Amino acid sequence: MREPPIGEVYEVWRERRGQAPQPTDALFTVTSAGSATVDIPGSVRGLREVMVTAEPLGGSASPTSPALLRVALAG
Repeated sequence: MREPPIGEVYEVWRERRGQAPQPTDALFTVTSAGSATVDIPGSVRGLREVMVTAEPLGGSASPTSPALLRVALAG
């Protein structure tokens, strides 16, 4: 991944079927080589999708940019 724009951070979101994406406290940046490690907080049971967006430092209560990464889950 590219580094987030200046003044932004990547945020992990959890989405359940029929619900809006819920923010997590998983905020991260990437190295200059484009790598990062981040955990998905809590259980993934029942989740439809996990996504990552670029958000202002400190994160957001709802996504302010399109998802850069989406992972569909079988839950």
